[in-house]
Amino acid sequence: MQYLDTRDLLNLCRTSWATRLDIKTNSWNINDRLLHFFKNPMAFRSHLGRTNALISGSFALQFFERVTWPESDLDILVEEGDGLEEMKKYLTESEGYTKVPQPESTSEIEVEVGEEQGDYEGFYSGNIKECQTYLLPHKDPNTGNVTRRKVQLVITSGLPVQVILCHYYTTAVTNFISWDKAYSIFPRATFLLHETVPLKPVDDAFGRLHAKYSQRGWRMRTEPVPFSHEGDLHASGNRRQPLGDVSKYGGYRRIGDRDSWVMRLGDTAGIEGSSHFVPDFVLEYSGFQIRGVPEGFQDFASMADWDSVRRALCVTIRATIFQSPVLRHQYLEGFHALWREIRTLTTQDTIGQLCKFSSSRLDALVAGRPPVTLDHNGLNAISFDHPLGWDYMDDAIPRLYDEWESQGRLS
Repeated sequence: MQYLDTRDLLNLCRTSWATRLDIKTNSWNINDRLLHFFKNPMAFRSHLGRTNALISGSFALQFFERVTWPESDLDILVEEGDGLEEMKKYLTESEGYTKVPQPESTSEIEVEVGEEQGDYEGFYSGNIKECQTYLLPHKDPNTGNVTRRKVQLVITSGLPVQVILCHYYTTAVTNFISWDKAYSIFPRATFLLHETVPLKPVDDAFGRLHAKYSQRGWRMRTEPVPFSHEGDLHASGNRRQPLGDVSKYGGYRRIGDRDSWVMRLGDTAGIEGSSHFVPDFVLEYSGFQIRGVPEGFQDFASMADWDSVRRALCVTIRATIFQSPVLRHQYLEGFHALWREIRTLTTQDTIGQLCKFSSSRLDALVAGRPPVTLDHNGLNAISFDHPLGWDYMDDAIPRLYDEWESQGRLS
């Protein structure tokens, strides 16, 4: 199996259910991978689910690629708050890790973030608040050599998946692992073509990182990524559309669409469930938009300066957080008309449900404003405890998306 590339291995998975199960058990066994960092992988995955954290960085890439880089660490993205405190407590008290003291820093001081030194843009910015390092001495039973296992907590101010999509510097590292599934956003480019498309201008820092990944086997793509529909997109290894069906839908995609590789992780029976676990569909129906330089403006030989080339090499990903009083969870929206309809529906539902309050309480909540003055943002700004009997409409998001897709309205 180790000599088969990803395409051949996936084709082999199609031959029978027994073969598929055997390959997943031996080639993509998440618990075996996690044993390098945790004595109890199932307990760690339970905490990963309860804290709604995500594993990302080079660990996730190695998992999909079925390789091991001995020098790499494990990066956990977790939102600040109670989940962060739970994860820190688990690392130190249950797994024996020790936190490395952080030097004083400001919002613009560069830091080393994990083994990659750049997956998070190299400094505390935007949604990234802080990176904490945890070390665990490990003695090799065969050689007696002592090494240190390293876990990085990347603390975010919002959804961790937004950081992965909007702050990472290249497509090859936009992979992540939740408590029960592994996600690769650009599997065609990353694992079939073995190329990576820059997501940030290829400046001094990111150029060095791309050189590192070229040494590891991922060629930096310099050919323009087309945003006009051409050819058979889903032909195996299609080089014209390495990032998915971005031409058909105006660059709009969702995390769990047909262009992503979503792998269900086996052996979840020992994971302790919790009401804090976020349903998979919240991630998988979150959307994002890919934008690039028009193909006709990527002739590098005609450019007058090198900064223009550095910028033209990259595409960008946009995704903003969508929330509403009638949604239990936060989502990512990708600037598509579908989300405008969801915005209209949630606004309608919120205004309607506010009528469950007494007139005096409602008047106090809205400061006497009539419904015509309350848009989506205005309703989100109202702070109140949801009463018993408050209805939520999270189930409408996958239903609407599937309806739009079946009707061809996503294009």
